[in-house]
Amino acid sequence: SFAGIRWNGALGYLQGANFDARLESCRRLIGASCRGREGYAPRTALDDLWSATPGRYSTVVIATGYNDAAITFPFAVEAIISVARAKGIDRVVWVTYRENVGYVSPSSVSNAATFAANNAVLRAAAGSGDFPELILADWGRYSASRTDWFVYDGVHFTVSGARAAAEYVSRVLAALERRPCPAGIGGATTAGGWCADPDTT
Repeated sequence: SFAGIRWNGALGYLQGANFDARLESCRRLIGASCRGREGYAPRTALDDLWSATPGRYSTVVIATGYNDAAITFPFAVEAIISVARAKGIDRVVWVTYRENVGYVSPSSVSNAATFAANNAVLRAAAGSGDFPELILADWGRYSASRTDWFVYDGVHFTVSGARAAAEYVSRVLAALERRPCPAGIGGATTAGGWCADPDTT
């Protein structure tokens, strides 16, 4: 999970924006979070978003959800976007889930089939026209062949995977904002001079 960016000391690779990285183990989108590796159950993503100061953030990146059930996921997407609108957030960048993995969440709430179903929900929502602020960052596809970035379950990061994930998010945001790639991590550049979308290069 993306909390591994913090565990593996890769926060420094989140570059190019003023990041407020709230990365927690076992966080759920909605409903009570499970108890994570650090011994507590964090607030849900929805609750954390409710706590955001209105007007302070232009973009929220959602990179949690591996512990959410498929049955609640469509409601979670709508709830997250609704709160983002209430907080004046212009972009909801949702990181897609890895599908061909062995990870099973606590209490067997979710697994590879869940992640595939949830990705389908995200793609349908992004294509519906109902959520113009929703932008998918296709981490699932981007990382599909990189077994070296993950431990045995296919979801939790190795040290190199944590760095790759942080760099990926940094480049996605730079591409959306038509900024150069952060100097500290580099990346492919478009003909216009800004950072290329890592999902298309």
